[in-house]
Amino acid sequence: GITETIFYSPALTPAPEAAFSGVVRDSVTLEPIQAELAFFAVEDPSEGPTATAVTDSNGEFSVTTVVGEYELILSPEMPFPEVIQGGVILEEGGLTLDFDLNPADLLLVNDDPSVQYAEFFTRHLDSLDVSFHRWNVTEHGLVPAGATSNLAHPVIIWFTGDADSAALSDDEQDSLIAFLDAGGNVFLTGQNVVETLDSTSAFLTDYLQVSFAGNTTSPLARGVPGNPVTDGVALLGISGGDGADNQTSSDLVELTGSSAASVLYGASGDEIAGITVEDPVAGYRLFYIGFGFEAIRGDNPAVTLPVVLMASVLTWFDVPVVVGVEEEPTAAVGAPKAFGLRQNHPNPFNPVTVIRYVLPERAHVELTVYNLLGRRVRELVEGEQPAGAHTVSWDGLTASGTAAASGVYFYRLSAGEFAATKKMLLLR
Repeated sequence: GITETIFYSPALTPAPEAAFSGVVRDSVTLEPIQAELAFFAVEDPSEGPTATAVTDSNGEFSVTTVVGEYELILSPEMPFPEVIQGGVILEEGGLTLDFDLNPADLLLVNDDPSVQYAEFFTRHLDSLDVSFHRWNVTEHGLVPAGATSNLAHPVIIWFTGDADSAALSDDEQDSLIAFLDAGGNVFLTGQNVVETLDSTSAFLTDYLQVSFAGNTTSPLARGVPGNPVTDGVALLGISGGDGADNQTSSDLVELTGSSAASVLYGASGDEIAGITVEDPVAGYRLFYIGFGFEAIRGDNPAVTLPVVLMASVLTWFDVPVVVGVEEEPTAAVGAPKAFGLRQNHPNPFNPVTVIRYVLPERAHVELTVYNLLGRRVRELVEGEQPAGAHTVSWDGLTASGTAAASGVYFYRLSAGEFAATKKMLLLR
């Protein structure tokens, strides 16, 4: 046969490019903020960002990249919150993005050796409309305790994940002690924390005020009636489901001082899983659980949702939480086949409860709380929502922001032509 070689040299036209530019600054002082920016092109299959930028001494940034649609992640310095913004369209004329930031509500410290599990915290903080500055110890080292004074609220959520030796270093304990002594509030969570503390550690004896009593692999925990955080938390699932399922040696503790039991293991046992401490002199509050919050499952209607516990902790810390909606995957593949309104949980409750409902199709949704006289107390949801399972928390506040009184309330769901009402009991 005849073989013919054809040479073809196409003239390739470079994709048009343009610049993202702007400034990042403090919304009050207008001082520049140091920040890193990552731009992810929507149609770019690679895992990393398509373009990155760092602000200069004036808080300004500029980066040139291919035009198109992007998702932006802005990571500012302490104490400002991370910003994630989708649907950012870069056209040939360029795009100016200015960010005026307020300090974050709190500090979220990821002390897991592999820097995992943050999403089990951030999704609930987002749903409660609580902003946070994320600090990864493995990447950034010891938390700069002085910078925490600029947070909107003096609160640290600190989790240790899979740490199995020296879950808290001596320097980290000293940092937490300094923060507490300054009147800060701490939510500390993780297996092996108390187990790996020195028995004479000041943080253990004078602040947590507990001693190590062994380990457990209990799949359940529950709140303590009368406790300011966990009263009304009927049951927590800490194994399997949609939690991290990473608990292999959760800590048992014994009280040694003025700490109070807040969480117990099992459905009926008395082994202590968590404590609350309130110091009226220094003014701090401390909530500790000997297992990872990331392990709490939220896919079983028989257990309390993790967002309920998070809301209760933050309320005790005087951090305002806003009723939020979390969209959840349905149990079966695809949308549910019919509308449904579930019983709130926990019930009775104080002060936070969660309501779940499902939509088989997109609908205009109204979810409203009424008192026994039929008067509107609080509108929890009003607007269009997609098909699927939805979760809403009610913090026990009225529309005016005052605490609703103890008693019977009704919540009514209207979605399209569907309507249903259920009863709940608030006990303060």
